[in-house]
Amino acid sequence: MADLLILETGNGGDLVIKGNDLAMVEGVENMPYLSMFGGNVSWWGNNLLLSDSDDIQFSSESEQSLLDISINRSGRVALENAIKRDLAALKTNSKSALVVSVAFVSNDKISIEIDFNGEVITLYWNPDQEYLTYKI
Repeated sequence: MADLLILETGNGGDLVIKGNDLAMVEGVENMPYLSMFGGNVSWWGNNLLLSDSDDIQFSSESEQSLLDISINRSGRVALENAIKRDLAALKTNSKSALVVSVAFVSNDKISIEIDFNGEVITLYWNPDQEYLTYKI
């Protein structure tokens, strides 16, 4: 099943243009973003798209954790655990192996690596600008 590629551009998420068309994805590329940045209140799409599926609705902890954590070992562990909780529905629904690794690259960059059965998505968070980038 194909979906439109969503990237965070510091503006709440945008569709990606590739050539003269919208970029598409075939895998789980959008799911970490939607799961982790659905907000600390329910994601708008829960009522519109998932109203009959309470068990898979998005309500993230990761975004708030990124804003609140201290750059230290306990902050890294707390962030990893928040991400794992946000992505738990993916693991349960897809029976995937899920590995999350968080590293503080510098004072202005946090690296988050998410591995779904060998498909690795790396996210970089800039806490000063509250800006996320990622590569697949």
